[in-house]
Amino acid sequence: MSRSEQCLRACLDLSTLLHAHNISHAFSGGILTVALGSPRETEEIFCVAPGFKSVRQACAGSDLFSVQLAPWSSRLYILYNETIPPVQIEIVPAGEEGPRNLDRSTIMGISVGDRGSAVVPFLSVTEFLRKPSSRRDPCDAHDILFILSGYWESIDLNRIVEQDMDAFVKHNPEAKRVWKAIKRRYTS
Repeated sequence: MSRSEQCLRACLDLSTLLHAHNISHAFSGGILTVALGSPRETEEIFCVAPGFKSVRQACAGSDLFSVQLAPWSSRLYILYNETIPPVQIEIVPAGEEGPRNLDRSTIMGISVGDRGSAVVPFLSVTEFLRKPSSRRDPCDAHDILFILSGYWESIDLNRIVEQDMDAFVKHNPEAKRVWKAIKRRYTS
């Protein structure tokens, strides 16, 4: 099993646990583009959830997961212990690092696992692109270009800060043609 497959399996197992505890959530980060078919290897996994306490309680006593709280940075990490090394998933509060409301307008289900039998909630491509460009690292450019080029017809321009994307396009000219096409869809 490749590392990307292990990461997707960690998302599936954590999602199953959170669903069992009625905790709304959605995954994001580089793992989203891997789930959509990007060839890039990444272990960047974020799980947007309403809060830390409910996720911590859901993982308590689990053999699959352990919890690491980083109080100096106000972050919660979940370790998936079925792999060596463990897969790390950062829990981020809804409304801070993702949409406040996790619903059908902000989440999309992606089939993962053996024969695609299980559906895992991920942020929609629009919500993924809403992350302010000022917080992007160099690896994000690949993910953004992948989303723009492959899923441009699914992007809701009304939910994206155009100035952020214009700044991204200025630094990544290969995105210019697709970004113009998205904007053209909303002006005609």
